[in-house]
Amino acid sequence: MKSKMVRKLTALFVAGTMMAAMGTTAMAAENPTNLTITKELIKEVNAYAPNTEFQFSIVPGAAGVTEDGMPITAGPEGGVSFAGGNDSVKFTDGVGQGSMEQTLSLVVNNGSFSAPGIYRYTVSEVKGNYEGVQYDETTKNFDVYVNSDGDVYAYTFTDAGAENGKGDGVFTNKYDENTGLGDLKITKEVTGNQGNKSQEFTFTIGVDGADGEQYHVVYGSENTVVELNSGETKEIQLSDGETATIYGLSASDEYTVTEDDYSSQGYDTTINEQDTNTVTGTLSDAKEIKVVNDKEATTPTGIVIDIAPYVIMVAAAVVLGFAFLRKRSYNK
Repeated sequence: MKSKMVRKLTALFVAGTMMAAMGTTAMAAENPTNLTITKELIKEVNAYAPNTEFQFSIVPGAAGVTEDGMPITAGPEGGVSFAGGNDSVKFTDGVGQGSMEQTLSLVVNNGSFSAPGIYRYTVSEVKGNYEGVQYDETTKNFDVYVNSDGDVYAYTFTDAGAENGKGDGVFTNKYDENTGLGDLKITKEVTGNQGNKSQEFTFTIGVDGADGEQYHVVYGSENTVVELNSGETKEIQLSDGETATIYGLSASDEYTVTEDDYSSQGYDTTINEQDTNTVTGTLSDAKEIKVVNDKEATTPTGIVIDIAPYVIMVAAAVVLGFAFLRKRSYNK
């Protein structure tokens, strides 16, 4: 009886030990809660996000020591990889947002580590060449802690410049006025004694930029929105005192602004004081365009001269008539 009880207790102990071991292994094998790279984009609020992918790399790091003197070994190839092989992120839209975020997941491959220790990897952004984007050129250390059973039990980003050596997996890019991004403002003015200030004048606008680039356009007193793709044109209408703004142009983006020909209606058109109804340029040429339509009519003075003799004759007749009536009244 006693031996049966001992055997049962032993079996329960072994089972419990195995379950505990399995639980420990499972916990160790789980992806860490902070095992992500975060891409942060600081951008012009009214501009679209750049039409490009932000790519990352992770490679074995350099050997060294921790702050408390523990040795760090360069991680083996394949010890840490991107989940699903996805090593890049891309932002879309973004109009109205001053900052955006995307994340990438990392996977620690337990079987890659043959001995206990601290294994280091370096994570960095692959620097691109998209105009107007400031890339993050920092390199971050990612350390993997392996125990004596060959299981990964901890992982962390480290930064020698940070307090307590702790870092994060955040990479920040900028895409705003500080990196060369800008806006084009178009102002409409109607002048002259015959200028119709309530008339709407039609413009054709276009921007030649990077393939797939989009531009946010707001125009008119009601802030009408137009989305303009690189290489295409759109029509807008402006009256006196109204403006249009094309947001998110980079340094080499070439804009073209053309107003319809209104000379048949008696208007003379100038753009930035030049006798023309169309202009092409970049932000280095002009960030503001003023389009003036002037319609002036001169009063024909000849009409006054021609009728002057008749006016004099009528006036004389009135005077004579008045004198005659007065004399007649006096004689009575």
